[in-house]
Amino acid sequence: MAKYRDFTFRQGQYARAEEFTDTSAIILAIRNILLARQGNYPFNPAFSFYQGQSIEQFQFDLLDDEQISQISSILSSRIAEYIPDLSDVAINIDIITDDDGIVNGGRNMLGISISSKLNASPLSMHFLLYQVDGELQIINETN
Repeated sequence: MAKYRDFTFRQGQYARAEEFTDTSAIILAIRNILLARQGNYPFNPAFSFYQGQSIEQFQFDLLDDEQISQISSILSSRIAEYIPDLSDVAINIDIITDDDGIVNGGRNMLGISISSKLNASPLSMHFLLYQVDGELQIINETN
């Protein structure tokens, strides 16, 4: 039986909510941490990315090394608090420029790579965050 379970409201095969377990559920949990805004979670209404703020408080076009370090620190503490079974968590954050304007109209995006271990098995995930018309967008992939 899977220890970590999550689901999305996207309808899967047979018109059921799509369920994710273990690695996929952890990726969804980290995605939820990144997207968390105060009030999003009825059973934990104070939960947010950082002290009532969302990651959107950081303007991706204007990020500097100090703010990148702050995002990394916040994310690391949230992962330790909400996904304690992950070990050896390493977070790398980069500003990615959309020079060709394909994804984000030539504006900067935030690339977050996380590597860790779950039960001694390596786990790696990558997130790309950007804003379109004031709304945060996120793409994630796993290795």
